[in-house]
Amino acid sequence: MDFLTNLPLHYSFSPYVSHESLETSTGIVLKLSLRDYCISIRNAEFIQLFKKLFYGSFTLDDIVNCLNTQDILKTAQFYHLFNNLIENGLFKLGIHESSILLELIPIPPYFRMKPFALKHDVSFKLSQHCYLRWENGHGLLCSPLVYAQVLLYDDRICHLLSHLSLPRSNEELQANMSNLLDNGILKIVLQLLVGANMLTIVDENGKSEEDTHRELKLWEFHDLLFHARTRWGRHIGNYGATYRFKDTIEPYGAIKEGFESDERIRLFCPNVEGLLEDDVPFTRVLEERQSVREFRQDPITLEQLGELLYRSARIRKREYYLNHEITRRPYPSGGSLYELEIYLAINSCVNLERGMYWYDPLHHMLHKKSIERGFFDKLLSFASSAAGETDSLQILVIFAARFQRVSWKYEAIAYSLILKNVGVLMQTISLVATAMGLGSCILGAGDSDCFSKAIGTDEYLAESSVGEMIIGSI
Repeated sequence: MDFLTNLPLHYSFSPYVSHESLETSTGIVLKLSLRDYCISIRNAEFIQLFKKLFYGSFTLDDIVNCLNTQDILKTAQFYHLFNNLIENGLFKLGIHESSILLELIPIPPYFRMKPFALKHDVSFKLSQHCYLRWENGHGLLCSPLVYAQVLLYDDRICHLLSHLSLPRSNEELQANMSNLLDNGILKIVLQLLVGANMLTIVDENGKSEEDTHRELKLWEFHDLLFHARTRWGRHIGNYGATYRFKDTIEPYGAIKEGFESDERIRLFCPNVEGLLEDDVPFTRVLEERQSVREFRQDPITLEQLGELLYRSARIRKREYYLNHEITRRPYPSGGSLYELEIYLAINSCVNLERGMYWYDPLHHMLHKKSIERGFFDKLLSFASSAAGETDSLQILVIFAARFQRVSWKYEAIAYSLILKNVGVLMQTISLVATAMGLGSCILGAGDSDCFSKAIGTDEYLAESSVGEMIIGSI
């Protein structure tokens, strides 16, 4: 990390670092909450220096001057320890003028800075995967390609970034920013952002390594961001079952309540004990399952639909875990939260009128819902197109998520869990359909706004569709 220590940066401990006193001897332990890392420090002089970095920021020169020693060995030990802490991401790296301009916050454990020597004729542009948002009144520059975040405290840095949306030479930037930033400060900012991979070097044709990277070119911005933000390692913050709303928001119930319906239809319940003895062998089901897009003219029956839903999605048990309600069903769900609701857009089904229905998994019944006919027809048309222009669509199964069931408990991964749960339920229904001699096809696209309008709600943020499939007779 000599590249960093050669820059006139200000150092302070990351907000994710804490210290504790050693119980058995004089000293402290520095701990990093983002990962399993700790280091003990026993030298009393070093301890006093590092404690200062919890309450303010200092240049390396300031810190070394406070060391107040002519002992070469002790100085070497300090530099070794200091570089160790930098490499492991314990320090925020700040750039100051008369006040703080920006701070780079490393994301351990994979944070590394690449050495970069600024040349007069070099050109840069902002990485195409960078994004800027606002948090606690400050700009926050992030990228799924970077193991760091940059806090922006000064509007001049935002002005600089706007220039860097297009390739700019070092000379151009110095000219454009001369009235705003000292050239020396500008140089440090550019070196830090290039070293962190926020800025990319461009060639004489204005192309960067990102533009020619084969695998990266196949990633869309939102896909890569979603992937990085829902996996461990490339973001800062809480992750997993944190229950962050347990003291401020009541948990959402396991059973959807207050659903207004025009009609209720009780469904057929199959003999599960008999199925355990006589059902199709599981391996045969796996081997024979396939996507079916064309169905018979005589449609699926209401009895078959009841059996399919009973075997794949009914509630077996309702209980409480800690301070929230959970259920048990035939398919697995993250945290047993079962946030998914099943809606059926019926085009043709024996003994069931055309229309939209919600499946009540507790009482194993359908609730018919008044619909906006135009949007309902559009849902069926979209599904037909997604299935390859099928003209024999019988039932469109729509999976809607009550998002807050999951986000109340889980942080950073809530939506990714919902999508995994959708896949699990789709597979379960597909396998049960195959065992029953029915056809199914999972669809790759749907219209959430159209679904909301079709059932006459305006609850896109509370409950909207996240997946679709079609089923029918074959």
